Amino acid sequence: MIVILTFGLIMALILVIGICIDPFLRTRFHNGESNNPANDESYQTVATDIHRRIERRFREYDMGAGSDSYQDNRHAIGWRVVLGILVGALSVITVIVIGLVPHMSASDDVDAFTQISMEGIIDVEVVDKQDTELVALYRNGSLLSSLNNVVLEPSDASLRSTVVSTSKGLLLTDRSVIINVDAVNDVGKPIPESSVSPVITARASRADRNYVVLIDAKGHVFTTRDGGETWGKYDHPVNGTVSDVAIGASGSSVFVATLDKGVLTNSAGKWVRINGFVNGALPTAQINSIAYDFRSGDSYTDPSGTNFSGALYVALSNGVYKSVDGGLSWFRLNLDTQARFVLLDYNEPAGVFVVDINGMVFHSGDRGVSWAE
Repeated sequence: MIVILTFGLIMALILVIGICIDPFLRTRFHNGESNNPANDESYQTVATDIHRRIERRFREYDMGAGSDSYQDNRHAIGWRVVLGILVGALSVITVIVIGLVPHMSASDDVDAFTQISMEGIIDVEVVDKQDTELVALYRNGSLLSSLNNVVLEPSDASLRSTVVSTSKGLLLTDRSVIINVDAVNDVGKPIPESSVSPVITARASRADRNYVVLIDAKGHVFTTRDGGETWGKYDHPVNGTVSDVAIGASGSSVFVATLDKGVLTNSAGKWVRINGFVNGALPTAQINSIAYDFRSGDSYTDPSGTNFSGALYVALSNGVYKSVDGGLSWFRLNLDTQARFVLLDYNEPAGVFVVDINGMVFHSGDRGVSWAE
């Protein structure tokens, strides 16, 4: 956007200068007030040729020095300067409008890759389609997409809490029922043993999108490997205020973001913290969102021989952090914003999305090295 605005301003400036000085140049050349060096024959030859061409053009338009037209031309300098200023101002306004319109969004729309309305937002997900699409879920039950489509209308009785993109389409949790948004007349399937506590979060594995992990308000962890047809349950619930979840490449590892204990992962039948140590530690235990990239190409083997591959991303109030060693250490990415959601791009292997607390959407095509709005 900055490049577009800069280019537009430069072009507008050139246009204004051209309009304003054109009559001065015409008058100056016609009066023979050029500053030709008397001793530079080559310069004089070129200047004479230019002068002859200008004289010929003036004669064609009856703009001779003694004509009324010429005098009118001199008097026209003032209004041409005004015209130049007006044209320049209009050009600047046009460039600014063109540059800013994509960044403006109505309260009920989600504008692709620019800004999302954050009022009443619950969850954001990336949809696996030919054209990358973001969907946002709101407290009133409405589901909106970045293609400016209303996927679901508001529902006053809704307890919808999260939306998941799977191989079977969008799955929406409504208290303890999971609904296939893309299926016609799908009334939803109850999630076994979760009829009391509403769902807090759910995510599908990027490696196997039929594999979904879901966590309810009591910390119970449910899994499905067939897109929600059948469910299993972890024996050990998460002891923390859950905000998001991500699934490892093999499906055996689950990474849970919490608002009070940082990042947790399952190990030997219990949940352990992986918030890093000393200089590589996360600055806060309040994690807004988490994502796991199994395609990053990173790998690490700890002293005990445990292998970790891929990369973890977390959204914090002071930015986005990344780990390539399973959470033993974290480093801050070059994005100065209060991050609310972090998501991976299905269509771009190295693509990462971040949505901040103001709804601004940032995209990286190189796994967080650089960012663009």
